[in-house]
Amino acid sequence: MKVNIWIHKNDVINNKITDYSYTRPYHDRNDEWVQVSISVDEFARIEDKKETGRSTKNYTYPDFVKEHYKDNE
Repeated sequence: MKVNIWIHKNDVINNKITDYSYTRPYHDRNDEWVQVSISVDEFARIEDKKETGRSTKNYTYPDFVKEHYKDNE
């Protein structure tokens, strides 16, 4: 199975997908976006790279307390 997405032509040139759309972007006035077919595995890798806005640190509670709270001694 393949996934069809639209990417900017600079991403094609650089061989690195930085942004994509499922349909042709409405702001593509100069034909700068192209449709490509990628594998399901590649699509999953792109989706996994998206930032969620959450911290990349995975604290345990004691580690969080040590880093963010000082003892009142």
